[in-house]
Amino acid sequence: MYIFYIIFVLLVTAKSFSLTCNLYVSPDGSSTECSYDNPCSIQTALDTAKTNGRDDVICLKGGVYNITTTLIYDNDTVYPEDNRLTLLGEVNSSGEPVSILRGSFSGDILKIDLCSIRDEECQINRFSQVLIKNIKIQNATGQGLKIYTSSSDVTLENVVIENSSASSKKGVLYIFSENGDINLEKCKLIDNSSQTGAFYIESKNAVVGIKNCIFQNNISSITGGSGYIFSGNDEVYIVNSIISLNTSSGNCGGILIETVNGDISLTNNDIVGNQAISSRYGGLCIYADNDTPVINVYNNIFWENTATGNGEDIYINDDNDGNLRAVSLNIRNNFASCDLDLGYNQPCFLVERGSSLITFNNITGSSLGFVSYPSNLHLSPSSVCIDAGNNSAPHLPDKDLDGNRRIHNFIVDLGVYEYGSTPSSYRVEVVKIGDGYVYSFPSGIDCGDICSYEFPATHLSFTLTAKGNPGYMFDRWEGDCSVCGRGLSCSLILDKNYNCRARFIKISGSGGGGCTFFASASVSKYVDQLVIYSLISAIFLIRIGRRKFK
Repeated sequence: MYIFYIIFVLLVTAKSFSLTCNLYVSPDGSSTECSYDNPCSIQTALDTAKTNGRDDVICLKGGVYNITTTLIYDNDTVYPEDNRLTLLGEVNSSGEPVSILRGSFSGDILKIDLCSIRDEECQINRFSQVLIKNIKIQNATGQGLKIYTSSSDVTLENVVIENSSASSKKGVLYIFSENGDINLEKCKLIDNSSQTGAFYIESKNAVVGIKNCIFQNNISSITGGSGYIFSGNDEVYIVNSIISLNTSSGNCGGILIETVNGDISLTNNDIVGNQAISSRYGGLCIYADNDTPVINVYNNIFWENTATGNGEDIYINDDNDGNLRAVSLNIRNNFASCDLDLGYNQPCFLVERGSSLITFNNITGSSLGFVSYPSNLHLSPSSVCIDAGNNSAPHLPDKDLDGNRRIHNFIVDLGVYEYGSTPSSYRVEVVKIGDGYVYSFPSGIDCGDICSYEFPATHLSFTLTAKGNPGYMFDRWEGDCSVCGRGLSCSLILDKNYNCRARFIKISGSGGGGCTFFASASVSKYVDQLVIYSLISAIFLIRIGRRKFK
């Protein structure tokens, strides 16, 4: 009876997790296995992911991938399954992507098409998700990344696209969505050129969110120096982002946002140094095609944007349908090169109609106070932008672009950086390699395939503990946790963000699915640990059972 009780308790207390299939690629991978020992090419992994009937995480080993033909995940020959697709690269100690897709031909680098009819005509609802994280794309002669989706959410996190040119196309980054939300976070698009600058994003019925991004030194041949966003019926928001030193040969040197029925919010951004060459509207351009949107512009810094005529910093067409009814505009607590509160037809500020415009607490002057414009946009101690914001701004973030507490001294600053602030929390992220489980103390990490948690900065340290799932044993810690080596637990000082990797290896002779990645150590001592752990647990439970049934 006691033996049955022991086995039952061990079974029900063991945690079982359904993991995605990890497919591993390397710059010189040529296998069809897509395991760590035998990695495959990116295209082989994408082909496998289309037909294997499960969610997929394609892990890209750090290094340069010389791309000589377009990488494709679409419906040309096999209709993609309705499962999650993740492309996950590696980062260095500074968090910069080191998995690099470098264009070595004239054409697009990566295309992901989840539509039933190719290219923009999405006729079927699909509810999978696309996540692209820690990937750098460079030297594309064409679009570096383009994604078509019906109802799949698309997230780009820590994606860098640089030194790419798509002279005859819309954006080196192109995303089209029928109903799936589009999110860009911690992305950088730098030194690119196309008809619409760095990006072209089109959403018919879903949210477009941009947070903590940098769009810099991009060139547009038509409009929108850094990029163009079109929204049909849902919200667009841009938060904590830098839009700087972009150039357009047509109107709108900084960024162009157009909406039919969706609201638009810009909060705590730096839109500076953009230029419309011999054209109009140097910084922010907004076009409202219907009467229902609400436009909110809060806590931003507009500076040194240049163009011909009025509206150098901000131009808003609040009646683009021409029916004489303007949309609601809230322009509050911004710094601009002229006083936005003095009227909407002046050198830095132009609104077409303005009948539903509210301006309040906007400031101007010569003491903007960047530390070193344009290379360092942190605020200097004398800046008038310190404590000049609105704490009720829509989508006000909890952190600034550096990851520091967003509100310091009770009132938020203007722009992307909070003067004098310190971190309120640190992010710890664990990527699992192989089949296992990772948890943390204090609680927060409770792992799936990619696990992250924001630990309050008041914690002095944290501990991660790894445990292999059936058929697997823990091998080692890597990334920012590599100092812990092969210890099952890893305790570290909480003084920065951490990107850790936990590797698990398959026990020789065991069954079970999954790929083994970076498996190189003997597992004998881990088997011993499992046996000892099982014996201790059994003795403990027997003693409890005896006490209970006396």
